[in-house]
Amino acid sequence: MTESELREVVRITLLSNTREGFSRLLGKEYYYIQPSPTTYPFEFFWDTCFHLIMLSRLGEYERAVRNLKSTLSMQEPSGFLGHMIYWHQALPMRPSDVLQSKPTFKSLRPHMSALIQPTFLAQTLERIYEGTKDKRLLDTFLPSVIRYHRWLHKNRKFDHDGLITTISPFESGMDFKPSYDQILSKTPGVPLPRVAKSSLYWRAIGVDMSNFMRRYRLSAIRKRGRFLVKDVLVNTVYSLDTLALARLCAHVKRNGEEKEFAHMGKLATENILKKMYDEKDQAFWDISGKDSIKIRVLTPSILYPIALPDIPETVTRAVVERHLVEAGYFKVPYAIPSVGTSEGTFSPLPSDFIWRGPVWAVHNWFLYRALHVRGYAALADMLKHSLLQLIRKSGFREYYDPFTGKGYGAPNFTWPGLLLDM
Repeated sequence: MTESELREVVRITLLSNTREGFSRLLGKEYYYIQPSPTTYPFEFFWDTCFHLIMLSRLGEYERAVRNLKSTLSMQEPSGFLGHMIYWHQALPMRPSDVLQSKPTFKSLRPHMSALIQPTFLAQTLERIYEGTKDKRLLDTFLPSVIRYHRWLHKNRKFDHDGLITTISPFESGMDFKPSYDQILSKTPGVPLPRVAKSSLYWRAIGVDMSNFMRRYRLSAIRKRGRFLVKDVLVNTVYSLDTLALARLCAHVKRNGEEKEFAHMGKLATENILKKMYDEKDQAFWDISGKDSIKIRVLTPSILYPIALPDIPETVTRAVVERHLVEAGYFKVPYAIPSVGTSEGTFSPLPSDFIWRGPVWAVHNWFLYRALHVRGYAALADMLKHSLLQLIRKSGFREYYDPFTGKGYGAPNFTWPGLLLDM
């Protein structure tokens, strides 16, 4: 597949998955891209960011701006943006997802969920601005991005350490990531064939039920929440986003806000290093609860903080050399598996319990960019080549078998298009 052929496939996929119209109940025009028309027909927050990055790489800035304007039209006065937007209907496809919205009458019409997802929002706006050099876009959208980040700062930094706390496993975007097993299940580390027989699913739904019963009042969840996790991926992406927001503020001479968000990004990085990094393990671990207990499960998240500019080179070298060069648990024919092959939870097979072994394009994309910046071009190119081979073999799928390259999950899934940005 040549570069021009890839661009055309990505363009066709994005355009065929695009939905636009007018929601009479909301009184708003909408324009968004479905991650997959059959499996994921709604708008998802971090998927939207990925789509706008792809559109920018295609030079489709008008479509990117329309999508961004549509998404931000749903922003609440507080600055909050939910992880899903139901433009057409009140009920989600999965009945249990009702519990991810506040128990209000508004939830009986098209609405947003009450959960968050990893934020690439400022990074996305920065990409659009870099391509257009149109400062009018910053005048239009920057205030909304600032309000969103201030909402996160005020409402999700439960321990005042600059780090974001997630209140549901579904907030990281990696729903059944095995590191959450220790919080959700009495029998963590259950191999995949037995997961369906365990209480894992119902405990995850129980977390959402608990939050729902507390009406998503974050003060109450902070005190008695059943799932309080600082995820490495979520916080790395958040730190990068605040730094991007500081740069955007600098472009329009908002000097006070530039310093404000640069400080937030620096503080987040400091505590990622202080609280999540384990010098002996040479890995960054998700942490849980008020005591910041490290959850030692091998997933690509352990590598994510190398993307942060203030992570010392010695730490970056230790993490990369140990987990990508020396160890074998991420070495498979098609990298990078969503769980280390040495973990008891690893399985390359399809399952409703996702993120437990197969390859997801977002990891390849993110780590490709991080590794290139850090000088590991060969490793970065290996991730790019793997994703290209997966697309050639199985097309645009939700995830792939790391041994055979067979595609699984949602068809016509947009994420593999991130290869354009590699």
